[in-house]
Amino acid sequence: MTDAPIAYILKRYPRFSETFVVNEILAHEAAGQAIEIYALGPVQETHFQEAIARVRAPVRRIRHQYHDTELYWQLLTKAHATLPAFDANAALAENHSAATIGQAAVLALKIHERGIRHLHAHFGTQAATIARLAARFAAVTYSITAHAKDIYHEYSEPVNLARKIANAAFTITVSDYNLAHLREQYPAEAPVYRIYNGLDLEQFPYHAPEVPTITHHADKALRIDIRQQVVEEFLLAVLAIGTHNAVLSGRNTHNNRCLFAVSLIVFFMEATGWNGVRAQEAEQMGRA
Repeated sequence: MTDAPIAYILKRYPRFSETFVVNEILAHEAAGQAIEIYALGPVQETHFQEAIARVRAPVRRIRHQYHDTELYWQLLTKAHATLPAFDANAALAENHSAATIGQAAVLALKIHERGIRHLHAHFGTQAATIARLAARFAAVTYSITAHAKDIYHEYSEPVNLARKIANAAFTITVSDYNLAHLREQYPAEAPVYRIYNGLDLEQFPYHAPEVPTITHHADKALRIDIRQQVVEEFLLAVLAIGTHNAVLSGRNTHNNRCLFAVSLIVFFMEATGWNGVRAQEAEQMGRA
């Protein structure tokens, strides 16, 4: 735990499919760690988890479009004058779009102003890209959580996960398989850890199942009812097969196939000791 807040860098927040992010932030806050959330894109959903209401961290949204060249130049000028390592890392702009560099510069200025010394990004794609650049510009550390698609999916543009892992203070992933894969494919001095996506078990209290009390007569009736249902379903299935085959083979074979079906039913009834009324009706149907 640190005195300064940790900045969580997310592509969008909140997202209904990312309960694990909410749970993680709540766990940090329960431990006394201050969190600030920085969202790189607008909200696109209308339904959210109940747990979001318990998150105390402020949410700050980073502008993701820059159409005014004058405002963009002002941003770069401010970053040059304010950020301690912006000039030294200006060459990073060659590998990224103007919008990406703009978002990273805005984020770096915000965390520099607020005294934030560490960034954490979920997913090794856009959020990790912005976190890495902003951390380099502001001379702070960052870490990432790699999940699944960001590790294995082949995107149209390279994710450069190796570079992000190498420059991070540490990397987290969510399974032992991912852990072995990342350590093998992207060996780096920075450590890689596995932390499962946890659940708050208090939200799922255990209740012993209620075992109903069944009397002797009720138990016997229940077993008879279940046996009757099984036989009836078997009866209907066999008759359906016989009728279907008769349609395919012609009327001359219909009686033989239905008699064969009824023989199977009678055998099944004798084996189970069931002599329901519907079986008698089925036998009459087969002889019709």
